Amino acid sequence: MSEPIRHYFLPKHAFLRFFESYENESFIWMNQRGKEPILVNTDKIAKEKHLYSFVDESGKYNPELEKIFAEMESVASTVLEKLNSAIGPISISMQEKFDLAYFISMQFARTPAFRDSLKKQAAEFARLNMQVLASNKEALANAIKETRKENPAMPDKSVEEMQEFILGGEYEIEMTGKNYFLKQAVQLGDALYPTIMMKDIIILKSDSTELITSDYPVNLVPDPSIPPIYGGGFLMSGVLFPIGTNTALFLKNPRNPKERMENKDPMQRIEYKNIPAAHGRWINKVTLNYAERFLFATSLDLKIKELFDQTKEPKRFSVSSPFSNKKN
Repeated sequence: MSEPIRHYFLPKHAFLRFFESYENESFIWMNQRGKEPILVNTDKIAKEKHLYSFVDESGKYNPELEKIFAEMESVASTVLEKLNSAIGPISISMQEKFDLAYFISMQFARTPAFRDSLKKQAAEFARLNMQVLASNKEALANAIKETRKENPAMPDKSVEEMQEFILGGEYEIEMTGKNYFLKQAVQLGDALYPTIMMKDIIILKSDSTELITSDYPVNLVPDPSIPPIYGGGFLMSGVLFPIGTNTALFLKNPRNPKERMENKDPMQRIEYKNIPAAHGRWINKVTLNYAERFLFATSLDLKIKELFDQTKEPKRFSVSSPFSNKKN
């Protein structure tokens, strides 16, 4: 049996099937900014070539991580089925919560958009480090001298010219290293898992508004009970995760964390809330504002298309440089 080459970052059977078209099984509506929505087979979307393959020393792709993700999706699929089918509060086992929490943490970290954000962070810090170096003419001259020893073909530019170029910031930095950024994404997913486990889960059910998902499906929303001074992130925020056409999960911090940690009950109660149309529209607004390139929906909704066209790809990370010569 041949190894899989194209890897889904939105699992077809564990996730996308809960958003499939009512009229066409295995089909879903796909929206892109500035393009007409299309009804497309879920076999053909949300996947990239060798997305989870590490490159070994011989240059060959190792697909073992994709196999691990496939096993994770298989066990999580059962829990997601149960949550989508709920018509009131339910209880799940501690093992099922483990499976769900790990799926959510990895679903946040495994997308191409998240990995690209890691690359952009690294590039921004590299740019800042270069500008700090260039701000000291003597240090820059020494660095150029050492670099020329290793790379004699380096362009013959003066220190002043290099200093002006680096501080000007009019260049792009491309980060390479597929294995490094894939490893970083997986490790961050692992690190998020305990934080998600400690949160309370609420099923949000919408009978009047169809919910959508995107290529960045797990999003953070501010917790109104936590002052902004403490920042955001998974620890301080709520987690919003639409898991089906009429169902979303909201994960919030428990009122009494100590009581949560001391609770040894093998069954975990999942709260349930029917939400009004306005709340469903708010969930969709969060989803489309954080989407990278694609939105996916059960039905064609021209209002969703119009709103998505008005957004831009979100800038998930930025570094404020004191060396920037751009005017605000």
